[in-house]
Amino acid sequence: MNSTSNSGELAKPIIPVLVGPTAVGKTAVALELTRRFNLEIVSCDSRQIYKYMNIGTAKPTTEELGGIPYRLIGYVEPNRSYSSALYRSDAVVEIERILESGKKPLIVGGTGLYLKALTVGFFATPDSDASYRKELEAVDTNGLYKMLMGIDLQAAASIPPNNRIRVIRALEIHKLTGHTKTELSAGGEYPEQKYHFAILELNRSREKLYQFINFRVDKMIGDGLISEVEQLLELGYGQSPVLNQTVGYREVIEYLQGQISLDECIGLIKQKTRNYAKRQITWFRPEPNIVRIDLDSETGREKLVGELDKLKLDT
Repeated sequence: MNSTSNSGELAKPIIPVLVGPTAVGKTAVALELTRRFNLEIVSCDSRQIYKYMNIGTAKPTTEELGGIPYRLIGYVEPNRSYSSALYRSDAVVEIERILESGKKPLIVGGTGLYLKALTVGFFATPDSDASYRKELEAVDTNGLYKMLMGIDLQAAASIPPNNRIRVIRALEIHKLTGHTKTELSAGGEYPEQKYHFAILELNRSREKLYQFINFRVDKMIGDGLISEVEQLLELGYGQSPVLNQTVGYREVIEYLQGQISLDECIGLIKQKTRNYAKRQITWFRPEPNIVRIDLDSETGREKLVGELDKLKLDT
């Protein structure tokens, strides 16, 4: 996902990107870096973009931020459809605003698809076909996913089975072009990139990461996650796919509906968050140009600062 570093690329603004699995400590590290290098943060998190979803998405609090701007969090209604393409557009606007102010952006988050949208962009695809889309909407989610598996196993492997929007789009692309999404992705035309992204991945031992996840889930419950979900339900967001597809919110809804006990709810949140962290680690693993930072190492922070020093962000 890094741009190449030939002379043409080096003339482009260099933008550091901090990625890593949930609960690894990205926000705390990012805030340290903003103070040291005079950066402003642009979030790359597909759940922190939503309003009212604060505790369960581990949004940084006002106290934690201490006046540091943190862009692209809490600005989308929980019942609004949002996509990686919209994220790319919104992120570029914020990046340009920061650059125009004389500062440098720091992209922070763990949503791999959003990061890919920003750093690579999208290959050209056809417009929607309303009649075919209506036909697909009548098919149940499991049926749609089986259809996709029958024509494009690689795309199916990269799309969650319950993500109807992305499954339908992949089927639509095949119907309209005669090519699979995977084929177009491999040979399609991508937009010219305006920036050079330097991606740094924070990691820890699996054991330590899971400890952090368990601790954070317990803290979320203590900080009022259940009350937060109750408020979202009162605001009329109970049927929102966002809530029902977000770890933490779905389980609390099930608890509030009497389907599971509180202990089961907490256990499920921890388990599903660990599974999500595994998927994030797997997503970033193949990237050859990522600089990996071991936060368990005594020299991890020092290495991270050294990597940012190399970027000469003050020039």
